[in-house]
Amino acid sequence: MNLDKHTLIDESLVLNKDYFQLMKEDLTCSICLGLLNNPVMCATCETPFCKFCINCWIKKSKICPKRCKSIQIKEIPRLFKSTMEKLLLKCVNGCSVNLLNYLDHIEPCEKNNTEIRCFNCKTPVKSFEIKYDEVEFRSLLDFRTKNEELLKKNAELEEGNNFKESKAKEEKSRFDRELKVKIQESKALKDQVEKLTIEVNKLKKSLQVVETDHVEKLKHLKNDFQQRDDEITKLKAMAESLDSNVPESINEFKDYIKKINFNDEVNVNEKAEIINLEQDIIFPSNNVKDGIIFPSNNLKSLKANANKAQLMEVKNDYIKKSNISNNVNVSNIIISPKLQLCNQIIQSFPIRCVALTTLQNTKYVITAGDSKIISLWNLQTYSLLFDLRGHTKSIKCLLNVEINGSQHLLSAGEDFKIKLWNLETKLLIHTFEDHNLPVYCLTRFTYLNGNYFISGSGDKIIKIWNLQTFSLFASLTGHIYAVWCLTTFMLDNRLVLASGSVDKTIKIWSSPENGNVQNTLNGHTGYVTCLLSATVNNALVLISGSYDNSIKVWNPSNATLLQTFNFHTGYVLNLLSFNYGSKTLIASGSGDQTVRIWDPSNGSEISSTTEFKGNVTCLETYVENSKTYLLGGSNDKTLKRWVVNLD
Repeated sequence: MNLDKHTLIDESLVLNKDYFQLMKEDLTCSICLGLLNNPVMCATCETPFCKFCINCWIKKSKICPKRCKSIQIKEIPRLFKSTMEKLLLKCVNGCSVNLLNYLDHIEPCEKNNTEIRCFNCKTPVKSFEIKYDEVEFRSLLDFRTKNEELLKKNAELEEGNNFKESKAKEEKSRFDRELKVKIQESKALKDQVEKLTIEVNKLKKSLQVVETDHVEKLKHLKNDFQQRDDEITKLKAMAESLDSNVPESINEFKDYIKKINFNDEVNVNEKAEIINLEQDIIFPSNNVKDGIIFPSNNLKSLKANANKAQLMEVKNDYIKKSNISNNVNVSNIIISPKLQLCNQIIQSFPIRCVALTTLQNTKYVITAGDSKIISLWNLQTYSLLFDLRGHTKSIKCLLNVEINGSQHLLSAGEDFKIKLWNLETKLLIHTFEDHNLPVYCLTRFTYLNGNYFISGSGDKIIKIWNLQTFSLFASLTGHIYAVWCLTTFMLDNRLVLASGSVDKTIKIWSSPENGNVQNTLNGHTGYVTCLLSATVNNALVLISGSYDNSIKVWNPSNATLLQTFNFHTGYVLNLLSFNYGSKTLIASGSGDQTVRIWDPSNGSEISSTTEFKGNVTCLETYVENSKTYLLGGSNDKTLKRWVVNLD
């Protein structure tokens, strides 16, 4: 082999190309880029080169082509030779020979006139090999070095351009994302501004309504105060005109009472108790069930020898002046065990409303109020089952409803919202938000076999809602102040709605879905707080309670007042009807801290309790195991339960 010339072996001669692709980096000279020809390797990095190529390189540079600090050449190991032996080449004459023995094979090969092409310029040559002398090879090395430098610079420029392009794409992508976020934020702000504008408009309307309400309320209050002043003036005049022969001491008064000649028909103990000269004279004793109550002023008209006729005359005169019908039993009822307190729940906040429900054959009572929390209690164990939270202000009313066979609850209050809860899943189903002021009352309403409910609010509007679609069905306007109470009943085969208001009127709506007012009942001198319908003596009546401390019974058919009861000395806050045996009885709760049970058929009071220390805010009743129970809630933070035993 001529070592002064370099024979370049082109990779196109390789037969087993798959093997060559795996070993190409190890079997290719990094200087001439041809297959290794008489190879040696760098002792530092162990990179193989053609011996001719590396010798020419060393004459030009003392640094390894792979950038080793110093270059030392050594022979290739036996293992590397084995690798070369596995690479098969095709000589120009078609013979198959391995790379290690290739050059030794082609020189004596007889068929060496096959034309091949230069690997660089692709010019056809006759020789089986391309040979360079040292000068030519150096020129080739210079060309390759410059070419590599140009390729390197080109790669750097391309890499720089790719980097700049990538950066530009990233910046564009980041800008697009930021722009999208800004657009979304702008849209959200726009929606928020629209919502705030709507809320501001609602608040403006609410303020206008409240301002109007307050102006009207102030007028009514001034009129009420003026009426009270007039009454006080009249009472003072009456007091000054009293008979001067009234006994001046308690002892004289007791002697005076003893002189009254009662016959056997008047069941009064001789030791009648005189409470105070400034109070009513009461004639019961511990062993007397009933007794007649007289204002002390009326007794001044009795003489020392007064008999029963004179006594009854005074009674009738009192009844007449008190505007009470003659069939009312004006008597003092001694509190008896007819209402037996079973147990009570003590809460941390005043109780404003109560409702009953049954879950899995177990009866529960539901309480709510100033705590803003709805609590479900087991009536057998009086233990708390769970709480429902969602309201932001005091809850004023509750209504138990059934939807598709499941027990649900409606709650409403001072946050203007009505919430629908599923009591079986304990989930909030929907929130009705169309009222502009607190919601004070809820009642059921059935129309065309649909499931509806009705709400009354401080915004003076009555609204009818569809429980299936959660949509507003109708709005009724007619009251000039807040609507505080609602009830529905059947009249002439039609479902009728009655509403009570702060404007002291009761309106009867003959077609609630159309907003038609049939009658307006006037008679109360205070806010109408509660309403209920009942059947008394086989006739339908409407019963109302008021801030004027009275309970009135109305005929809803012709809008006439039937009776007025004055059982309470404080506001009448709630009414409840229930069946006891064959009778329909009424329970009333009041601001005088009492609950009274009375018979609407004759106006007689049957029983009462004074175990509350605050206003009686709500009442409910139920029957269990043939016993009638009465529930009462108060702003003294207690819920009490009694067994009703009137037998």
